[in-house]
Amino acid sequence: MIADHHWYFWLYWVIALAWTLIQCISGWVYGTYEFEKHKADNSNSGDNRWAKAFHSNKWYTVVAYKLHHALIYGSCSAVGFGLVYADVWLLKQIKVSDASAGTGAIVIAFAVVGVAGISGMLAKLLYKADKLPGM
Repeated sequence: MIADHHWYFWLYWVIALAWTLIQCISGWVYGTYEFEKHKADNSNSGDNRWAKAFHSNKWYTVVAYKLHHALIYGSCSAVGFGLVYADVWLLKQIKVSDASAGTGAIVIAFAVVGVAGISGMLAKLLYKADKLPGM
């Protein structure tokens, strides 16, 4: 039997797994939206036989759009939960008054990236990174 003081550890990871699956579903739906948008853009561009051949292929639709987005969203969520857990663990291991500026920077970075991963924003930032200025 699990010790009474460790039940929160298992609860955290059960919630993390459930939320990661929800993020995978969200990514799947977003991939479907992107596929339909890309398909509509290509159908308006005239005679594009290459795009029509790939968009009529069900395997291409599932792998290139839906599964790809689901895996990215799910992995970003899992990484977010891992970083938040590591952040809390790190804060328990150190004395805050003795921590250096580098340790503080790591704690803040883990927290920011962790929350971005859990919320689904990390995946969206990764997709939009090529549209940022200077990229």
